Amino acid sequence: MVQSGLDRWWAGLSAALLHGGSFEFLLIGMVPAVAPLASIAVAAFLVQARHVFHTLSFPLHRVRGRLAKTYSTFALTDEAYALTATEQARGWSSPRLVWLQFFLHLWRRNALLSILAGTAVHVAPASTVFSH
Repeated sequence: MVQSGLDRWWAGLSAALLHGGSFEFLLIGMVPAVAPLASIAVAAFLVQARHVFHTLSFPLHRVRGRLAKTYSTFALTDEAYALTATEQARGWSSPRLVWLQFFLHLWRRNALLSILAGTAVHVAPASTVFSH
């Protein structure tokens, strides 16, 4: 995002608020182009609509408890879908499915920590390092 001309905080904001990496890549082009908010909203809807199809075959029926089902629905990602669509995953328990999604969700949010750490470290531009 920074290489696209956006401030570092955009990367942190998108990692914290957006749950679809593919939409983040689209957003990188739309924000610097000052795309209308309605266009961004429609693009987000169209890109994220694929999750409707994921939920049709995600084993939500094996997740026990209202809170766990709500979280599983919220935390459904391409990675969680891919891992639970395998033959091996057919026997996975409710806790295993929820923990899988939790750790994938945590991994996704770890991008925010990476951005904060990267911002704290000052890196000199290559032109100043190699000019001596």
